[in-house]
Amino acid sequence: MIKPALVALLAGGVLAVAPATSGMAAVAAKSPPNPCKTFTARSADRLFGLSTSTHLVGVLRVFKRPYVVKFCTVRHGRKKLTVETVLRRQAFGNVVCYRRPALGSFGRVCISRQRGVKLTYAVFHKDGVYVASGINENLPHHGAAIYRFALVQYRHFRG
Repeated sequence: MIKPALVALLAGGVLAVAPATSGMAAVAAKSPPNPCKTFTARSADRLFGLSTSTHLVGVLRVFKRPYVVKFCTVRHGRKKLTVETVLRRQAFGNVVCYRRPALGSFGRVCISRQRGVKLTYAVFHKDGVYVASGINENLPHHGAAIYRFALVQYRHFRG
């Protein structure tokens, strides 16, 4: 089962939420979009290195405490892609991150440095929504594969 704050994706991560202000209260009442609709089956297949005849399906989960977080999980064998949408900024611990300006000013690709935890994820902010997409592997080349996946998401994302 996936737990809030991207625990399954960011094992050992630390959630940091900014204090609520009157402006944030209005944003918090809105629900983030369905993360399963932020990417195509074809882009997920490409990330997993599958042929065009295989199509994986995402499973949606929604958590409402302390705020709404939506997760979409796609599995193939032991590999798991998790995409999260949330309206509040999060900070994750024990990772090394690389700025990716093509994903906007908040765009990053991060790789876990925690021993025994394999994780690479990309995160961006667009249309008032934070989107994090990760795979349970430490991908080579500073996470180039998840970056390509997130770049397609970013270009077509509508919050």
